[in-house]
Amino acid sequence: MLGQVIHPVIFFFYKIINRLWYLYWYFVVIMPYEVYARFVCRLDPKLYSEKRRILGVSEGRRSHEGKRFAIFVIYTKADIQVFTRTAIDALNARGINIVFVTNMRASGDVREDLLDNCHLLIERENLGRDFGAYKDGFSLLRKREPVIDKLILMNDSVYYLPNGLDEIFAKLDANEPFIGLTEVFEHHYHVQSFLLAFNRDVIEAPAFLEYWDKYLPISTRRWSVHKGEVGLTKCVLRKVGQGPHIIVNPVEVYNILVGMDFGELRSTIDLVPFRNRNLLRKQLYKLIEMRSSQAISEEALAQGQFIERFADLVNTARAKGTSLADDDDVTKALDLRYDFQSRRNLSDFKVAEFIEGYVKLLTERNQIHFGGFLYYKFLGIPILKRDLVYRGVYTFEQINKIIDELDLPFAEEIRVDIRSKGMGRYYKGLKKVLFRYGSI
Repeated sequence: MLGQVIHPVIFFFYKIINRLWYLYWYFVVIMPYEVYARFVCRLDPKLYSEKRRILGVSEGRRSHEGKRFAIFVIYTKADIQVFTRTAIDALNARGINIVFVTNMRASGDVREDLLDNCHLLIERENLGRDFGAYKDGFSLLRKREPVIDKLILMNDSVYYLPNGLDEIFAKLDANEPFIGLTEVFEHHYHVQSFLLAFNRDVIEAPAFLEYWDKYLPISTRRWSVHKGEVGLTKCVLRKVGQGPHIIVNPVEVYNILVGMDFGELRSTIDLVPFRNRNLLRKQLYKLIEMRSSQAISEEALAQGQFIERFADLVNTARAKGTSLADDDDVTKALDLRYDFQSRRNLSDFKVAEFIEGYVKLLTERNQIHFGGFLYYKFLGIPILKRDLVYRGVYTFEQINKIIDELDLPFAEEIRVDIRSKGMGRYYKGLKKVLFRYGSI
């Protein structure tokens, strides 16, 4: 898409410079930091001992019949947030047993609240991020439950909004062996780990159990992505032999976009990350100019009255014995018709090409970042990432406008949460470089 907007030669050099700049920081800062951070983690005895990591295991006061469990990783020092409670209520309403895993000791009131809503509460050291919590939660659950029919892995890194959340959990609770909400094709393919589900065929597979037994809960972000999200997806795909069933399909967005006029398409662009907006807008404005040219040609046809009289013109020419190619009126009518038809065909082709490129961006990028608001508005997917402003995907002003436009539930709570996270782009020095390239 960027290459269609920038001159090809400029785009070529832009890609080379951008790549060289990344390689410079990769070898000078990113890899040395990653090696150091992993080395420090490996010196911690808790990395190799589940017993040392676990701070406490407590029986919850809300259990359901059956062997369906959700390991729900929560990190909160204050009350449970309203958009997290929505997911808790939806799970309990469906009869899924909740195993809360907190990467800290839960405070008194929060701890009691969690116990009131769960089957089991596991408190652990903050080691290994969410995947470390998944590992320990699954390990302790296996020791208590020799048979698990459904395992959902989820965390509180997203806003769980109420409308349609029951349907999402119903789809996760379906019979497919491996289910995810969204997937990522960018860099390394994986199913996004904030919401995953597995059935008994996967849970009891030796390769799946071996993956979790061998997984080291190292706390760097890159480790969690590559060894965690990507590693788990590869394990289930290649070793267990189960392909994922993905709930959100970008083709559904394509089918909606193709039925829109230019004004509606323009409004959807306001929902995508700001780094992609100008590119999409430039493409759309070119289409609008082309369609305006088509409209002028169409108006000329209508005003010239040639089309209305075309059959009469042909009959008249034949009656006079005049060649159609030599008749001025017929030639003018044919020229106008050809001009209009060619413009219309090209315009329709370019619109289809634009929408295909639009959905290609959605498919190839981090889908929940790029398409979260599109999925919410057009597909009714009530799940949005909490780090959209922190990661620089949107500015706070843009999110604020979208919240009002879509009339999102929990609007004020979301605004407060966004402010509390801040913006990573304001980091300084080494931390800014690490943040920019996804190491923190």
